[in-house]
Amino acid sequence: MEEKLTSNQKEAIEYIKTPLLIIAGAGSGKTKVLANKAAYLMNEKDYDPSEILLTTFTIKASEEIRKRVESLSKKDLSAMFIGTVHSLCERIIKEKGSKEVYTGFEVLDDFKRYLFIKRNLNNLGINIRDLKNLKRVREDNEIISLLQDFFDNITENLIDPNKLKKNILDSTSAHVESIVLYNQEKDKEIEPEKIKEITSSLIDSYSKYQNLLDKNKYIDFAHLELFAYKIISKNPEILKQLHNQYKYVMVDEFQDINPLQWKIISLIASEGNISCVGDRNQSIYGFRGANPNIFNNFNKFYPNAKNIKLEENFRSRKEIVEISNHFLKNRGRTSLELKDTRKEHFDVYFMSSENETESANSILSLVKNLKDKKVIKRYGDVAVLFRGMKSSGKAFIKQLDNQFQDIPYSVFGGINFLENEDIRAMLFLLSYVYRLGENKDTNELTLFSKIEEISKTNLMKNQNMGEVV
Repeated sequence: MEEKLTSNQKEAIEYIKTPLLIIAGAGSGKTKVLANKAAYLMNEKDYDPSEILLTTFTIKASEEIRKRVESLSKKDLSAMFIGTVHSLCERIIKEKGSKEVYTGFEVLDDFKRYLFIKRNLNNLGINIRDLKNLKRVREDNEIISLLQDFFDNITENLIDPNKLKKNILDSTSAHVESIVLYNQEKDKEIEPEKIKEITSSLIDSYSKYQNLLDKNKYIDFAHLELFAYKIISKNPEILKQLHNQYKYVMVDEFQDINPLQWKIISLIASEGNISCVGDRNQSIYGFRGANPNIFNNFNKFYPNAKNIKLEENFRSRKEIVEISNHFLKNRGRTSLELKDTRKEHFDVYFMSSENETESANSILSLVKNLKDKKVIKRYGDVAVLFRGMKSSGKAFIKQLDNQFQDIPYSVFGGINFLENEDIRAMLFLLSYVYRLGENKDTNELTLFSKIEEISKTNLMKNQNMGEVV
């Protein structure tokens, strides 16, 4: 099946002479380009599907691209790798790693890891109360999130904890000064020496965390990448095998890649047979270790690289594109300027606010006013889109349940079942009752998506119950 392509899209698909950076603006058809490029390599350049490596950011994205490629090529794609970097690393470990070292490990997804850290908070050598005071948080759940980000940052940036600790303990440490200022703004005083003490124990907790993973034969996603990197960087023969296996590499959502992932991918694509697709302006995963500077430095890494811009937006109406360009220009992020392609017009209004609660009040007041003035016939004519349920949605729901109770509402795509704090607390208690940390039945804990499904698992069968202390 042939797809209509712009001249820039066609050039990005067919260019394979040198490393290629495709700067793809929002709605510019980057998924179409990736799928067509994979098909072009197979159909026109006679690449075998097994010789193509295509990494994506999510499993859902990889499934979508695979379906598109299947519609564009008659070749058997079962041997073609289309998946996340994590799944690539797991494959490398299983196929190339030492059986003595890697056999029997369980990969912890985000929720299993959350449970694991929560269960071992007291084994990390951290004074949780001090850390809460330092970071100005109240709940253990917030501390667990901070710990996860901290551990990942050390792993994904290949940071030496000892050197980090030495820098932090330096009397002129900018880190300590910034924390002092931050706490002063919160009307809290914490002495520099106390800050160093807490920070030092936090850094020490990383090695304790690693030891706990090893002891329980667990691997988190960041260590999955680290193990794979060690295998290919320390074994020239294995790296040569990967070079022979993958003749062309493509990377989706390149702006959201982390340093360790880039080391792995760039090693595999050492000959420069690589195309990366992304947009620096769409980088939103810095909190998970993504480093958009990798995107910015692509041309330094590959001096002979070609850049192709995809600037035509096929998704949004003219007014949305204009607002986006205006916003990015004011932020000094003008690597590309989107061009609108749709002919329909509609009015767009911009509202600013200081915080999420104020934003919710302003928008809900507007909605109520539209209904009162009969601009809309019913509240069901209005949809409110959030950046994320955790970050913005909670404030809206709180206001709808209080000040705006007369506005009926339905929530779609809310917080994931396993991200609900009440559910997490209940499952954490169950993990103690059923000794899940000892008998490796943690899979049971994360297989259900509705509360009524718990009764169908072994968690509710008496033979699994351990002694409750």
